[in-house]
Amino acid sequence: MKNWILILMSFFILGIFLKGAFSQERELTFSGLILDKTKTKIGRDFYEVFVNLWEYPPGTENLNISIDEHTDPRFGTQIFVYVEDTLVYYTILKPRLEDIDAKAEEAVQMVFNYFMNYLQYQKYLEEEHKFM
Repeated sequence: MKNWILILMSFFILGIFLKGAFSQERELTFSGLILDKTKTKIGRDFYEVFVNLWEYPPGTENLNISIDEHTDPRFGTQIFVYVEDTLVYYTILKPRLEDIDAKAEEAVQMVFNYFMNYLQYQKYLEEEHKFM
């Protein structure tokens, strides 16, 4: 009987220890990714050209880019480029390689400009915080 009480007490103490060890929420995050949410060959080609042209400006490697696609038989393929949750670029693609390359280059330029504005705004906020 004494052994059973000792075993139960050990399990009780072990349970308290394990509860404390696993109760802390841990969040796994990834940053600096270019996510492919395309569905067709046209969207995939756009994504590949974009990724090959893209280079993160220094200081923005922690932001994620997402390339999404919606297909519509009437209008063609709609491409959406998001930085985090902000829509930065939108276009309608036709299935011609020249158009895909040109639109991907245009998207890279738009996203790059967004990142540069983001850096300027972050710098502005840091300077304002110094004065407060």
